[in-house]
Amino acid sequence: MNKIIIYSRKNIVFSSHLRFFCTRYSKSHEWVRMLEKGNLATIGISSFSSSFIGKLDTVKLETEVNSHYKSNDPIGIVGSINSIKEVHTPISGKCIEMNHEIVKEPNLIDESPERKGWLIKIEVDDHKTFNKLMTREQYQKYLNDEVGGNFITSKNNIGDSETIILG
Repeated sequence: MNKIIIYSRKNIVFSSHLRFFCTRYSKSHEWVRMLEKGNLATIGISSFSSSFIGKLDTVKLETEVNSHYKSNDPIGIVGSINSIKEVHTPISGKCIEMNHEIVKEPNLIDESPERKGWLIKIEVDDHKTFNKLMTREQYQKYLNDEVGGNFITSKNNIGDSETIILG
């Protein structure tokens, strides 16, 4: 049986030149944005991931402030009526802040997954892992390759949306 997912193309547009240099992406669709303070980073799910999951109704953060997490450790779950995604931290570090607003209002991730919809902030252990993550351009290529390889896409009549049929 095919699963049909509709998402808005505008949700996966990366608009800020500044974020091009300081935001990186994982293959599991998490993003990491280095903050101006050097060793602090914010983590969340990508616009693509948010659109793919659908209208979020559940966010559970499985982290604690001052706890240490290794790269790829689970930090929470986001979900909709049709899909659940376990979120992992792409880099190692100590959690210094959690976004409790998204637990109360999961729609903040739908509205702004790479700004207001952030999950946690961490004090980064090692910048080498950050530098190994994908840049914006690499992530866009990864999405194109992934969509081209695993999905059939077609235009529909709902504005600038696109239908993805998973085989």
